Amino acid sequence: MPRRAPEDVDVAASLFLDADKAILGAPAAVFDVYDRSIAYEHAAAVPRNLYVAGQPRFLDKLLASPRIFLSDDFRDRLEDAGRQNMKRARDRLPVI
Repeated sequence: MPRRAPEDVDVAASLFLDADKAILGAPAAVFDVYDRSIAYEHAAAVPRNLYVAGQPRFLDKLLASPRIFLSDDFRDRLEDAGRQNMKRARDRLPVI
C-alpha cells in the first residue's frame, strides 16, 4: 500500500488514520511499552531475524517521510514526539 499524503484522503479519513497512529506521539514511557508489545506480538508470527531486519527499514521509511500524521491537528500535537519516539526505538534496535 502506498504512503498517503494529506491530499490523498478526506478529512474524516485522515483523522481516522491519524487516530490509529496516535500512539507514536504518546509520552515516551507509554510509547516504549507499546514498542515492546509490538515486538512481543510479532514474535508469535514473524521469525526474529525477519523482524530485526524489517523493523529498522520500517522506522527509517516513516522517519524519512515529510510527515507522520495526515491531519494538521494530529501533526501539530504529536509529530515531534512521534519522531523522537521512533528515533529512540530505532536506536535501540540491534545493528545487523
